[in-house]
Amino acid sequence: MKLSVADRAFVDKLCQLIDNNISDSTLNINALSSEMCMSRASFFRKIKSLTGVTPNNFILIYRLNRAAEMIRSRDYRLNEVADLLGFSSQSHFSRCFKQHFGITPKDYATRGGPNPSRRAD
Repeated sequence: MKLSVADRAFVDKLCQLIDNNISDSTLNINALSSEMCMSRASFFRKIKSLTGVTPNNFILIYRLNRAAEMIRSRDYRLNEVADLLGFSSQSHFSRCFKQHFGITPKDYATRGGPNPSRRAD
């Protein structure tokens, strides 16, 4: 996605805030908008316009992408990944992961990614 320098700085700051609070399962739009010195409505509109997704989905996608990185590193067990990334339960984590990547976390760990049989030509 092509962003201006100011928008890139905004997204980078937001990602840093999410990283700093990634294990907090109560992380929400109110907390993030306050940290970004914006009203909830302005924050919602800004994230939606920059990314095309709602702030809650942005947080979820960010966490799921971090989960994929952690699983690929093989430094953590799957239940540790879910806990470290603030998912309320293992089943919720697995359901969200599968919905996003099209594969369960366990299969992702085994196969090394969403669809390793498909090669880029």
